Amino acid sequence: MPGPANRLKLGVDYTPGVAMRHLLAIALIATVAAGAAASAAPDRQTARKACSNRWSSMSGSERGDTRRQDFIAKCLKSAPATAAKPGGASVMAKPAPEGGGQP
Repeated sequence: MPGPANRLKLGVDYTPGVAMRHLLAIALIATVAAGAAASAAPDRQTARKACSNRWSSMSGSERGDTRRQDFIAKCLKSAPATAAKPGGASVMAKPAPEGGGQP
């Protein structure tokens, strides 16, 4: 039985093996969260480029007093959220050729 130094106030034995499992669980959760954040970045970049292209194609009279930075921010807020389709295909993926691509 572990001594009082290895006991938390909740009465749980906190041995080095338990600590290692908790550390591994935390590392796994952090890795999954970081992967999710990184996968959202390309969609954000695509949306930013689309908004920038819209700004560039607008005439001076269409822009009015709007600053580019304000336009991009508003455009990004109004851009529809893109979600990944099952199987890893993105929303922007090319459609399959007619006939399913079979010869």
